[in-house]
Amino acid sequence: MMDVIKKAEPITNILNEFLAPFECEAKLGTDFAYFTDDSSITYSLLVPEKDGIEFVKFAESLFPDVKADIFLWSTLHELGHHETEDDFEDDEWEDYIRLTSMDISNEVYFELDIEYAATVWAGEYIQSHAEEIAELWNKLQPAIKNFYSELNVA
Repeated sequence: MMDVIKKAEPITNILNEFLAPFECEAKLGTDFAYFTDDSSITYSLLVPEKDGIEFVKFAESLFPDVKADIFLWSTLHELGHHETEDDFEDDEWEDYIRLTSMDISNEVYFELDIEYAATVWAGEYIQSHAEEIAELWNKLQPAIKNFYSELNVA
């Protein structure tokens, strides 16, 4: 595992450079997630195909003019949680935590107010910062390809 983390460092460094102005930090993880306690985002380089396809389909239904890789959508969605977390009251967070502990479909999950807000934030950010996002992707894409290559993943 340490070897994998080491090989992912270039990706982590690119993400952290991008996230620094937001006072947020990226770490390699097993899934995309946002952690409020330390303002960190975990990213994954393996996403269940069905979940990824359904999430991008949902995001693109809200922003049909935005065409972005699942990695970008997911990272910016998690940053959206960081940017919108204070928009919700404690009771809304309690409902969210209760609902996400249940076995709900992706369709229902994506429409939860807190999830929806994060996706909208991501889409609006991509739209209003297209040049910056293109630069980020131009740095990330070769780093991600190199990561897979070093691990001999096709």
